[in-house]
Amino acid sequence: MDPISDILSHLDFAGMLYFSTEFSGDWGVRVPAYENVVRFHLVLRGECHVRIEGADAPCHIRQGDFLMIPHGAQHDLLAHPNARAPELETVLGDAGYDGKGQLIYKLRDDGAQTRLLCGHFSFSPQARRSHFLQTLPPFILARELPHEAAAWLAATLNLLATEADAPAPGNGIIVHRMTEVLFVQALRLWMQQESLPQGVLKAMGDPMIARALRALHDDPASPWTVESIARNAGMSRTVFADRFQSLTGTTPLKYLTSWRLEKARKLLQSGEQSVEGAALSVGYQSTPAFSRAFSKFYGFGPGQARKQGEARARTIG
Repeated sequence: MDPISDILSHLDFAGMLYFSTEFSGDWGVRVPAYENVVRFHLVLRGECHVRIEGADAPCHIRQGDFLMIPHGAQHDLLAHPNARAPELETVLGDAGYDGKGQLIYKLRDDGAQTRLLCGHFSFSPQARRSHFLQTLPPFILARELPHEAAAWLAATLNLLATEADAPAPGNGIIVHRMTEVLFVQALRLWMQQESLPQGVLKAMGDPMIARALRALHDDPASPWTVESIARNAGMSRTVFADRFQSLTGTTPLKYLTSWRLEKARKLLQSGEQSVEGAALSVGYQSTPAFSRAFSKFYGFGPGQARKQGEARARTIG
């Protein structure tokens, strides 16, 4: 498995919230910050301005654009840069929205309409520790998607909404898997259009650093040192360490440690391994040392991770 696929398989998506909106007039809405979600907006018609907390400047999105806000930051959706932005709860109340169907919010009947598909991908609180998620930028914008890509996203969102509302057997696992697919597809569309920020995605564009990352992901339990990882990449230790940190934003050994612990968490939550087995599987010869590192990284012990996995399996099933 390539490193990006390996990383994404450990994010533990828990589902998706989704609804369709139609705005007109001098409208605006403030979407509150929320932990452990990736917010998204797909523009079906019209345009709007977006102010995102933590971003250097607002962005302007138009029909065919797909915007993701990876860290769930507060943001304002605006008809124009000077529009007021009442809180989302106020807008929902003024529009009489009961959580079903389309949210229609009109401050006047004339003027251009803006139609959006809005929502968020949710993932487990533990996945927030992922180096991959932490290095994503304040927002990801796939601009002016080809008609086929925009239609695919819209159709997938509609199918997800139908499955999420249906009491049919197995709909929980369908929503879970399709949410993962939708997120990955949106990342692909963005990667085709933008120069990438510091992080694993950028590092994978460097052939020698990519070779090192593949080695770490293929065999995280090996007794790696910076020297041995550098040899695998075909580089000197110093040059490798500098380039790795420049591209990923972390050191090789810190990256390896975080990946070992992410992999161990997944093994524990899947029920595939005991605490001792998970420790050995990711390269820890001492179970107490593994437990200390795990607890420091996640804020809870590996035994609790197994219990969380059992509870989550019951929810999805």
